[in-house]
Amino acid sequence: MVRTKRSRRSYGAGEWGRNRVRVFPDPKTGLYQMEWREDGRRLTRSLGHREWVRAKKQADEFAAGFASPDLNGKAEAEPEPLTLGGLFDIYGEEVTPTKGEHTRQHDRTTMAMFLRFFGRNRDPATLSQRDWDRFIRERRAGRIGPSGRPVSDRTVEYDLKFLIAVLN
Repeated sequence: MVRTKRSRRSYGAGEWGRNRVRVFPDPKTGLYQMEWREDGRRLTRSLGHREWVRAKKQADEFAAGFASPDLNGKAEAEPEPLTLGGLFDIYGEEVTPTKGEHTRQHDRTTMAMFLRFFGRNRDPATLSQRDWDRFIRERRAGRIGPSGRPVSDRTVEYDLKFLIAVLN
């Protein structure tokens, strides 16, 4: 039995799922094609020549550039996770100085109160309705806060509006 199908050479460079590139000849024209995936789509471009060694070199260069390491050859560092303390620090440095004296003082005391109550290292995304309700109960009863005395609903509302501003 005679083989009717010619074998086509193919070359792959890069890592699967990251910067994989494949070079192969176009069955009709014989020109080399380069194929890669970007955002889940398979993209193919013609290299415009029929030189195997040159096509392999182009695939290696494209895969190296597609991985996009930084100058030190390392992948981009992940940012530190944002904590409640970090959010309050950012707000205190950027927004609080633009306010009046009385409001700046309220911001400082309220920040300290919230950090004592929720914890400095708490992930802001984990704050729930249960935490919100617990804060309202404790603040109304006077168990938290600078004065140690029960406060009115208006004071609790003022504190919670500040918390919402920081979280936004």
